[in-house]
Amino acid sequence: MLLHHQGIEKAIEALEPLPATAGRLASLLSRSDWQLKDVEEAIALDQALTPRLLALANSALFSGGRDIATVRDAVMRLGAQQVVQIAMSVVARKRLLGALPQYGLSDGQLWNHSVAAAFAAQGLTQRRRRVVPPEAFTAALMHDVGKLILARFLDGDRITALTVAQKSGTPLCVAELELLGIEHAEVGAAVIEHWKLPERLRIAIQYHHSPAETDEVLASAVHIADIIGHRAEAAIVGVLGREAEVEPDPVALERLALKSGELDEIVVAVGNDLADVLRRYA
Repeated sequence: MLLHHQGIEKAIEALEPLPATAGRLASLLSRSDWQLKDVEEAIALDQALTPRLLALANSALFSGGRDIATVRDAVMRLGAQQVVQIAMSVVARKRLLGALPQYGLSDGQLWNHSVAAAFAAQGLTQRRRRVVPPEAFTAALMHDVGKLILARFLDGDRITALTVAQKSGTPLCVAELELLGIEHAEVGAAVIEHWKLPERLRIAIQYHHSPAETDEVLASAVHIADIIGHRAEAAIVGVLGREAEVEPDPVALERLALKSGELDEIVVAVGNDLADVLRRYA
């Protein structure tokens, strides 16, 4: 029996609003005419984000020998894109850190994968064989947010059916459609729309499992980043799971001018970055 989508819509509408600063920053970076003062103004009154940025700007990783005491100087040292990534990471961590037993995910596993995918997106951006939009990090970080909603509609029988379907090789999205009439990528897109984040992010998340269905290159980047993230996690734990065995869509590879074999070096880099993050935040 399929769930009525209205219940899912109500669950999305009941979500805690996205902090205003995060929404403004994400929207700014999607524009081509943003200026440094726009980023500074978006952050200046955020009492939670400002100290984090100042601390990072003064850390050994970014320190330039001079103490940073203002938001403007922190943004100049870190770069606007890094600032947006930090803001979205703070927002996402709060929401993605918990367990999702309905999907077989224990505490921290969804967050770990989201971070791995975001690192992978950043790696794709740095390769620059094809221009990857700067929102790739944020889109990859938030790509599985729809699971937070769908998990509420997975009861005992549906959880069992979902597990059996995946063990038999049925892709997760297909199993979700059969059980719930909707899959997590579509729900995630609705969440992004509810949070009033840029349209490009919504499209990327909606099509991250089917990038050939849209011309938006960001969807291809998130699709590849998702796969790299799973493979990097598998390398750390030494177990190749179902998600890590998924082959990337040829359309996505072509759009990013990548060959399937080239993903291996990004997997290694992401695995190293993820292992470092896990050590520091354990």
